[in-house]
Amino acid sequence: MAVPTTWAEYAAAAEKVKAAGGYITNFSQSDVNQFAGLAWQAGGRWFSNDGTQWKVDFADAKTTEVANYWQDLLDRKLVSAVPPWTTEWDNAYNTGKAWTWVSAVWGANSIASGAPATKGKWAVAPMPQWTAGDKSAGNWGGSSTAVFKNSKHVYEAAQFALWLNSSDEALTLLNQKANLYPATKAGATLPALTSGVEFYGGQKIYEVFAEASAQVSPTFVWGPIMTKTYADAADGFKAAVSGQGTLADALKIAQSSTIEAMKSQAIPVAG
Repeated sequence: MAVPTTWAEYAAAAEKVKAAGGYITNFSQSDVNQFAGLAWQAGGRWFSNDGTQWKVDFADAKTTEVANYWQDLLDRKLVSAVPPWTTEWDNAYNTGKAWTWVSAVWGANSIASGAPATKGKWAVAPMPQWTAGDKSAGNWGGSSTAVFKNSKHVYEAAQFALWLNSSDEALTLLNQKANLYPATKAGATLPALTSGVEFYGGQKIYEVFAEASAQVSPTFVWGPIMTKTYADAADGFKAAVSGQGTLADALKIAQSSTIEAMKSQAIPVAG
């Protein structure tokens, strides 16, 4: 089966995979950060700030398109909805029940550690596009390193954080041990990232991620209370997966609760 290059092709492939007794992927019913990355790729923009107040919109046209797309796959039972980061989730991939995973670069380690029996059967490919020929990607997650001002050793901690995120030694170790992508552009040229990865049949997987990293729009803005936003959306997603409401409904409810929570904290917000 050819690797789908568009989301329409991905849906068509899902039908073939289901006919073969599997699922093309597992839709995360609780890790809304994955959905945020999918909406990001499509051009969805959940938050904006004009310097005076916030605007919140989880029902913009692009995000709604993404929600309806995955809702259709769920309704037709073309994707599974196993809770992520569980033994059941790992087993679905380890036994070949789930065939693909639209994930971030760190997902390379999640598959390798959670599905060891599939070693050599995986490859990394660009995300499907909404329009053939487009080149767009989104981010799922990300990391940061912080030093608290009341730390006993502020200077030393800051120097360690700098070393951890910029030195060749640290970036190489983080990549080799956890498949993490470097925080610095220069880190992308390290030997570790230009070599083939054994689990993926020797494929130079970081070449694919390097290309994708340049296709992520920097205009996506995170809101001020994302933990609350994600928790409310996750409740709605879980309900939608069980047939109670839809993903689009869940996003609208999360939007309302996010706005209410922001106002309760005296965060200026429109609407």
